[in-house]
Amino acid sequence: MAPTRTGTFTATRLLLLSVSVLVGVAAAAQASPLTLNFSGSLDLSASGGAADNPFSGFFTWDPAKAPFESDPPNLAMYEVEAYQLILNGIDIDTALGGGLFVIDDADFFGTGTDVDALVFLATIEKNAITGDTLFIAALAGPTSTWDTLSLPTDYGFLSQLTTRASALSLEVPHEGDENDILLGRGSLVVTPVPEPATLTLAALGLAGAVARARRGRQRRDQ
Repeated sequence: MAPTRTGTFTATRLLLLSVSVLVGVAAAAQASPLTLNFSGSLDLSASGGAADNPFSGFFTWDPAKAPFESDPPNLAMYEVEAYQLILNGIDIDTALGGGLFVIDDADFFGTGTDVDALVFLATIEKNAITGDTLFIAALAGPTSTWDTLSLPTDYGFLSQLTTRASALSLEVPHEGDENDILLGRGSLVVTPVPEPATLTLAALGLAGAVARARRGRQRRDQ
């Protein structure tokens, strides 16, 4: 039995409507912020804490944003659009503050090796006397990764910044970075949240597969 004109036209209209909506989403997605999910565990036994302190969360940045500070000249500091940090099951208050560093050709970690890096920081606790406690998630790699202090515009850098680590640091007030106390180190795994344009391409591929399957069924029913 041949398919009716009404059934064929309805399927065609639905497919065209889906494609037009998805293409509209793709066009609007060009300036969309990017998000990395992260997880891992901190070993704080060296500072009297537990050896396993699991954490998870995400941070989001807008590639179009300008840094609020670029000093020294090989480091730029940015605000994050949004973030979440859950440490030992506790959702850390984002009002305490977080931020991003973009490092270009600098020995940021004091290892004697220059790197390019993207570093996320979130304040765990504020204390005007002893200092603020900061969570640090760092992605570092060779100086060939980029030659800029701008925020990444896509996830391509992830294949280059393959050294990933987390840490907890006590920022001793009025003493400079060299006197900060490292409370512990840990692992770090990051996963990019697919960009809307990528999701659109996947959806279009699925729509095409559905259309092909529909045509196949129609031929078999004829």
